[in-house]
Amino acid sequence: MAEIAALAKMSRRQLGRILAGQKPLRISDLRRLSDILGLNAARAVIAIEVIGDWSAYDDPMLGILIGMLAPVFRKVDAIADFPMEPLTEKAQEELTTRLAETLVTNQAQIRQRRDQFVSTSSL
Repeated sequence: MAEIAALAKMSRRQLGRILAGQKPLRISDLRRLSDILGLNAARAVIAIEVIGDWSAYDDPMLGILIGMLAPVFRKVDAIADFPMEPLTEKAQEELTTRLAETLVTNQAQIRQRRDQFVSTSSL
């Protein structure tokens, strides 16, 4: 911990308070610590700030969603020739439900094809 604090140019006490949740983690601190620890800062911010659970950092679903973010942004930007407005809660619920169901259906199909391939290859 002392080595990480030194590399991050902060005291060991400061780092300890950040890790214990007693001191807020500033973006500049997050960037420094991410570089030192080899973490993806954007993924960490989404896990901690958006999802509210640091353990989501390693969740494959987070990687899937992050991978979809830029392409969706570019596609909406290319298609919409007008300014986008915030979604209502109901619209957000409906769209996210459809997206979640589509992702789960896709993953189920992938698993089914993988299981069929494995059972066929063992013949």
